[in-house]
Amino acid sequence: NQQFGKSGAAFEDGLEEVIDVDGWLRGFAYSAMSGAGDGIASGFEHNGMYYARPDGRVVSLPHDMDFGWNTGLSIWSNPECSRLTQDGRRRRIYLGHLHDIISTTWNQGYLSPWRSHFNSLDPAGYWNSTLSYMNSRAGNVLSQINSSLPPVNFSITTSNPLTINGSAATISGNGWVNVRSIRLAGSSTPLAVNWTDENSWQLTIPTQPGQNAISLQAVDFSGQILTTDSIVVNNTSTIEPAGPANLAVTELMYNPSDPTPAEVAAGFLEESVFEYVEVMNIGDSSIDLTGVQFTEGITFAFPSMTLAPLERTVIPRDREAFLARYSQSAPSLLSGEYGIGEGNRLSDSGEEILLTGAGGQEIRRFTYLDEFPWPASPDGLGPSLVLIAPRSNPDHAVALNWRPGTSVGGTPGGSDTVDFVGDPDADPDGNGLGALLEHALGSSLPPVVIQVDPATGTATMSFTRNLPADDIAFSIEVSTDLLAWSPGGAERLSSSDNGDGTATESWIIPDIQFGAGQAWFMRLRLDQRVP
Repeated sequence: NQQFGKSGAAFEDGLEEVIDVDGWLRGFAYSAMSGAGDGIASGFEHNGMYYARPDGRVVSLPHDMDFGWNTGLSIWSNPECSRLTQDGRRRRIYLGHLHDIISTTWNQGYLSPWRSHFNSLDPAGYWNSTLSYMNSRAGNVLSQINSSLPPVNFSITTSNPLTINGSAATISGNGWVNVRSIRLAGSSTPLAVNWTDENSWQLTIPTQPGQNAISLQAVDFSGQILTTDSIVVNNTSTIEPAGPANLAVTELMYNPSDPTPAEVAAGFLEESVFEYVEVMNIGDSSIDLTGVQFTEGITFAFPSMTLAPLERTVIPRDREAFLARYSQSAPSLLSGEYGIGEGNRLSDSGEEILLTGAGGQEIRRFTYLDEFPWPASPDGLGPSLVLIAPRSNPDHAVALNWRPGTSVGGTPGGSDTVDFVGDPDADPDGNGLGALLEHALGSSLPPVVIQVDPATGTATMSFTRNLPADDIAFSIEVSTDLLAWSPGGAERLSSSDNGDGTATESWIIPDIQFGAGQAWFMRLRLDQRVP
């Protein structure tokens, strides 16, 4: 009531935080379809029913629709509905819901079997007249929809072909109220569409350098394809759009250490203000971040900007706090922050992160945790959560592809990775470990401990791992003759951050079939790779 008591800009401000507009209009659409004379659709708001969702936003529920049916009742009789639909974009949503209800359920074809079923239970034949009314009401509402917004065919109105000098093409078109979403042909992900009025849309599509044949599908409320239209876009630039092949989330500071006394004195009272997220261009060409956004975990839309190959950029939760703690990382900081609103922060216990591109396509989706098999020390003990060897484009959803950082506070905009340089077999300190082994495992002796238990058919291997050695890929192999080696199917049992740049890991190979008198061997294999 407080929100609807406002007017003008005050009414629009924060509206989406108070009500779920789409759910609200769906509920109104059902009430309006009934034509009930004393229901909320007729303006009798005391007969309304509402539900506050767990996120606090309110929706309208269909209620009290069994009296005073009126075939010609206006679909605009409710004043709240009329206020909401003064905006052309919301008007098309409301009309779309009405059209969908008629197309899917409120029609002769769908309801006739139910009429027959209920008539078999009620010989008075009441349901014949009910269906007749519903059919007439559907016709009247369709007439009101058509009068409010005459039908148009879905089409692309942008000149075809379109020539651009950038990685994103802005395409415009028309679509009627039956168009619920627009997507690329072959994709199930809806595109981010801006409806500029009741029938006109505009969207941004990422394009590769050169010629791009783009087909757009109009999808109705039931997920069915209505029609398809196409356009050719010629991208004359060399910049690529950000996507799964070239953009990685490389560092998360999801639970920073407590503020220092100096930081508290400066007004930074909570550790969460020092959160940040880092992304990196892992490709060979510059990429365009226009239209890229985080939509789960945190909410943040990237500004129009490009990233050079191997360049990193950092999104802070609180820009002022970040600069106070990480002044040396200022050159990597992009404009803006994601800490608008108390809830827009990373969860200390882990949550899903979703990063999408300009066309709405999924770039990264993963869920990090604060417990094994994920690293535990980034949960408030100082290190950040770091993606291992990002240039290899690892699966972000696999815990083995993440490690704790080696620097207290993280390395926003940079990297703590240390690459091996020199002769891998050199042993300048004379401890029996080659230089590459020491780089990968640290200088601990013995470097690897193996225990085999024939009774349980298991073998375990423990070793110390040099965390910043992202240029080393670890794998465990088995053999029966020391000549032919194969993956052993090892599973990680534990990983403990030692706080000195190393971690102690234990792995197990279960269900080993030891043959009588058969030898069995196990080894740790190290391969160099691009970090």
